[in-house]
Amino acid sequence: LHQTHLIKVLKIILSAIPRDSHGVGSGFIHLVRNSASVISMGVGVVVVTSFMSSMGFAPTLAGLSVETEIAVLEAFVKGMKFVGLSAMHHQHLALNATMTEKNDWMIPAYYTSPEAESARLEVTVGLMDEGRVGKFLIQGETVEATLKSVISGYTNTKVGEVVAVTSPSDSSTGLLVAQLSADEYMLLTLATELHSFDLQSGDSTCVHVVDMTSTLASVRIIGPNSMDLLAHLVELDLDPRRFADMSVVQTMVAKVHGMILRRDIGNLLSYQLFFSRDYGEYLWDALMLAGEHHGVIPVGLETMDLLHEGL
Repeated sequence: LHQTHLIKVLKIILSAIPRDSHGVGSGFIHLVRNSASVISMGVGVVVVTSFMSSMGFAPTLAGLSVETEIAVLEAFVKGMKFVGLSAMHHQHLALNATMTEKNDWMIPAYYTSPEAESARLEVTVGLMDEGRVGKFLIQGETVEATLKSVISGYTNTKVGEVVAVTSPSDSSTGLLVAQLSADEYMLLTLATELHSFDLQSGDSTCVHVVDMTSTLASVRIIGPNSMDLLAHLVELDLDPRRFADMSVVQTMVAKVHGMILRRDIGNLLSYQLFFSRDYGEYLWDALMLAGEHHGVIPVGLETMDLLHEGL
């Protein structure tokens, strides 16, 4: 807290107790403050060592010095800054994923090897955690007009359609616009990408933006057996002949409300599932279980990079 705020709090506390007890009250306040400092130090150590463990190093600060390996020191420094963890982070560690940092998020780079995983995706099905993807819910009566004024080249969409456009803040970055209803859209991009967007309500607009990046989890389902896997968990018919590429729908997945977006990678069938972070571990396990008979494997970011390089 700012010093002036602390003084106000102290005055309120001291005014509530007798004057001859001010010494006791002041001592208690200092005890609470010092206790909080001790606790915060312990929490900080847990956070940093947990991050070091996720990077494959021993979860300890003992022995850190100028002679420590550079990779270990880099993991220690990164652990002290904010890094997002997905809702399925612990499942990835249990599957012996090699983790990497991307856009301030810790995500799996691969589980076996990028080459082996990409080869399997051509004939089976894989799951990739895409929690790091930026998700911005935009609602209001003038969303369509506002998007046209902000995003160059954006054209009208229909409910259930997804369009790919160029980010106004970075011409090299892609942006997906999915229309969920007449006045509700979802924008998907990198986690920090929309900070420079001017989509807030003005005198002539009615637009409300909610950053859902940390609220919604996301899993990419890739491969020819993707539809067969989802058929175990979704009542809707996601047959590629009817649910076309760049389509979106809201539905129940394993009895959890979610949003499914079809987004193929070249000729490879691919769906992207969005759902509340609270159900992250449950739905990851449900997807893995449903895919057991379809050869499901977990895949990482480097595997996806290989797939895109082959396009």
